[in-house]
Amino acid sequence: MKKILFLSCALLLFIAQVWSDDEEKKTEVREIKPYSYCCVEMTGSYEKHSEAFQMLYEQAGAQGLGMDFAPFGVYYSDPSQVAEAELKWEIGFELAEKAEVKAPLVLKEWPHELMAVALYEGPFSGEAFGLAHQKLSEWIVQNGYSVVGPSMEKYLSMPAQNNDGEWVGTIEIMLPVQKK
Repeated sequence: MKKILFLSCALLLFIAQVWSDDEEKKTEVREIKPYSYCCVEMTGSYEKHSEAFQMLYEQAGAQGLGMDFAPFGVYYSDPSQVAEAELKWEIGFELAEKAEVKAPLVLKEWPHELMAVALYEGPFSGEAFGLAHQKLSEWIVQNGYSVVGPSMEKYLSMPAQNNDGEWVGTIEIMLPVQKK
């Protein structure tokens, strides 16, 4: 019985370590070059993502802007600190080259060159999503970095609704950092 208990505990510790190592492999600091991007600026609920993406794609198409890169969201507000109606965020994509961008799109520059990046697969709402953001923030501190800009979520797959009606997909959660 003691041997079975020991083996069970050892197996659980091994699984926990493998899971932890897997999570660590999904988190890294990546150097990137500054770039120009166009976006739709938004204020209010994150429930307006569909509206923002629709406006971005319609306007980018109408203005002849090539969408050669994955779309992303930039989030300037902490929803735990800011009222939902006052959340500041944007949906955009990197431009391959400088372009003339007309309203309602806005041309911006992403100046941050060092990004902490965590891969996330799953629903874009709920506990797991919040935990992924929290784990990245903890990883940043534990690895001697500090956050120096707004969070970004880069969409690596086309979001789809699961059987529960939740939007799910694969994203990179990114935070600009600097070494402390």
